[in-house]
Amino acid sequence: MILPQQGSLCMSSTTKAEDLLHLAALLQRHYVSTPRFNVFTVLHKPTDEVRLHSRFIAALLNPQTHELGVELLKCFIDQVRIPDFSLKGVRVVTEQQRIDILVTNTKRQAILIENKLFAADQENQLVTYYQSLRAQGYKEVHVVFLSLDGRPPASHSLGHLEQLGTSSDMPGTYQTAAYAECLRPWLAKCVEKSVLHPSLRESIVQYHDLITQLTGQDMDTHHLDTLADTLLEGDNLLAAHDIRLAFDEALIRLQAKIWIELRETISGISAEMDQQLDSQHSTCGNVQEQCRVFMQSYKRRSPNRETVGLYYKLPHLQNAFIAAEAEINSIYLGIKCSNESTEYKPLCQLLDKEGAMASRNHLWPGYAYIPQDLNLRNPSIQSLRTLTDDAQLKSYVQAMADEMLRLWHLSSGLKIEGYGY
Repeated sequence: MILPQQGSLCMSSTTKAEDLLHLAALLQRHYVSTPRFNVFTVLHKPTDEVRLHSRFIAALLNPQTHELGVELLKCFIDQVRIPDFSLKGVRVVTEQQRIDILVTNTKRQAILIENKLFAADQENQLVTYYQSLRAQGYKEVHVVFLSLDGRPPASHSLGHLEQLGTSSDMPGTYQTAAYAECLRPWLAKCVEKSVLHPSLRESIVQYHDLITQLTGQDMDTHHLDTLADTLLEGDNLLAAHDIRLAFDEALIRLQAKIWIELRETISGISAEMDQQLDSQHSTCGNVQEQCRVFMQSYKRRSPNRETVGLYYKLPHLQNAFIAAEAEINSIYLGIKCSNESTEYKPLCQLLDKEGAMASRNHLWPGYAYIPQDLNLRNPSIQSLRTLTDDAQLKSYVQAMADEMLRLWHLSSGLKIEGYGY
């Protein structure tokens, strides 16, 4: 297909912004392609930090799991700029001492990689890991906080580690790294290195595709070039500025639509559960404005970020809720209850007994990203298709409501003896 010239693409509209939107829509339809088969998304959820991302990244770093030896590890060390790290006697493990990825060598150097997509930071998490490795005799420990968007760790997790390398008492380095700016270029180098090893190369290419989608950069290169060249013509860039602002506002309104429809759906299928809605903490009333504050707090990377979500108090319990909550780039749901509450452990035991909700942290006895991952802050093409298609969005909301109701039935009868409830 040969694209017409720009002038013939633009409809007889009254504003430059409308012309640009029309052009972008035509280009999107032209360059849209059938999604590639991806073994990672078939076997795992795209945001599975432990079983997908940490394990595969560690496998590439580990010289004993592929034909390229230390080459891919060396590329990673160069990418994150860790100085003078010896490759002699390198060992790469996952989930050892609860560290996501740990790289060590015979010179007693260590690289500690904390891999965060959506999970919350634990109290003193990075500090504890660092101190534990130092106590084991590692002479220097390099801390890499890897996240989807390059966000820094919470201060209660990082502690004094920002000062790593500033004194002899704190040997090592500390840095944040983003999937888009760190992993993608590293994976591109890995593809180049593995050109003579087809099975390894194809695995890396598929993982690179997944990272590209997760970071919202899944636009065809020719598509991107055409749009960029068009924006540089005349005063198109001024119109694009307005479109960008309107795009952010549209995402806020779409998120508000999700919370409104989720609440209405739950109300329609369970009046009993609806009566337990905690209106004080839930996103009610001016939903759109609450979503706007939430999105802006993340954009500013404010340490005291707002939350949006729906919280249904469990009968017979004081501090536990069936909840759906937006966090960073997705919506996750489950049972919310702080581990400081006496109700936390019984809820964990109940979920373990029923085989429900394998993921947990100090605020959630069980949670999951279901029924699919939907990036609200930096949406991929697939996320946008879901958000803007009424049928898909209703299906997404219905699946969330069904899962929340299932958890409600599972745990609403729980009574904890001896706690006076």
